Amino acid sequence: MDKIKLVWEGKRDGKATVTGATTETTLAMPTKIKGSGEGFTPKELTAAASSGCLIATLVANFEARKLDVLSQEIETEIDNVDNVLTYTHYVRLTLPSDASQEDIDAVSRTIDSSERTCSVGKILTAGGVKINIVKEITLK
Repeated sequence: MDKIKLVWEGKRDGKATVTGATTETTLAMPTKIKGSGEGFTPKELTAAASSGCLIATLVANFEARKLDVLSQEIETEIDNVDNVLTYTHYVRLTLPSDASQEDIDAVSRTIDSSERTCSVGKILTAGGVKINIVKEITLK
């Protein structure tokens, strides 16, 4: 079983230390609601969990399918309109310059299947979070 510990210091303008098995980070309320802004917000941590799960799933699937991907990066935009939380993951991948169209298509399909099988993404979408994927595949 995994677990984290969260210890809050101060009032609204305080911050929390979030400690896991091997690392820690800081959580804080955003300044727009009179928080300190000195750490990740809960929305940002949730987005990081979603993009982290997606990139870990991608890396494992690329390896299992023997797809040559030189670099992987995900940048996530967080939007909350009409009480609908939306994460748009910009998945940026670099393939070798000699990658064929077949290789590119296989990588693209792997992004789609990884998004559908990521456990954190599945939990979030079941809870009403909308997740969009924007693929950016380049050759180098």
